[in-house]
Amino acid sequence: MKTNKVACFYTELKNVQKFTKQCRELIDYWKKSWSKNGWEPYVLTEDYVKEEEYYKLLEFDNFNESNLCKHSIDFHCEYTRACYLRWLAYYKFAKEHGDILWCDYDVINYQLTPDNDIKVNKIISNCCSAGKLNEEGGNRILQEFTDVQKGEYDFKTLARLINKHPDERLKYKFSDMMLNKKLVGFKIHKPLIAWNANEKVVQTQNPPFLIHYHNGIFSKNPNNKNCFSAYDYLHIDGERCSRLEAIKILEEINNIETYD
Repeated sequence: MKTNKVACFYTELKNVQKFTKQCRELIDYWKKSWSKNGWEPYVLTEDYVKEEEYYKLLEFDNFNESNLCKHSIDFHCEYTRACYLRWLAYYKFAKEHGDILWCDYDVINYQLTPDNDIKVNKIISNCCSAGKLNEEGGNRILQEFTDVQKGEYDFKTLARLINKHPDERLKYKFSDMMLNKKLVGFKIHKPLIAWNANEKVVQTQNPPFLIHYHNGIFSKNPNNKNCFSAYDYLHIDGERCSRLEAIKILEEINNIETYD
């Protein structure tokens, strides 16, 4: 079923203020890119989901003590909490509206319109930053999260299944994205619709439908041989630019029209 509704999720991270400020700056640009391509963009918040049953089951009121936090690979438990909260928001949004598109607010839309055929319960980017969802798919995600939270899995076995990280400190850790890929089993949409901003393929598209401007674009030496380093473009006198400034710089590098 086609949809013209797309949602992202935003919540303030009180202990990571600089990161939060730069993310907040992206939202207007995100909305503009989607609405100009024929979509109705929605920014969902934590207040939107507080009455949902899964909010209690996943212990968002005491997340520091939850299994999802204790075993997180992410840099900060507050950040991890927001990552899991977004799936509850997408689930509720799909429950209310039927098929919906979801994506992070750093996924900018250049050509994707509601007329494009996207299969439901598919991920449309390699890094799980965007996809299409219905109520049943959202429920599958949250049920798996709940099973992990309740200790239905042996955590070392689970982590070995989904994370073969060479660093011993991270080997038995996981993220919401890893759980989605390995436990829920949503497949990548073919053909791929979204790319990461530092992937070389971006420079060969004219333009691609979606680009994910993730925080890794600031890395000096991407580990992936299919990625290029934009470090020298995104740092001035040793200081990196903001996320929004980075998007505009990379748009110029890739000869993509901006939304200013």
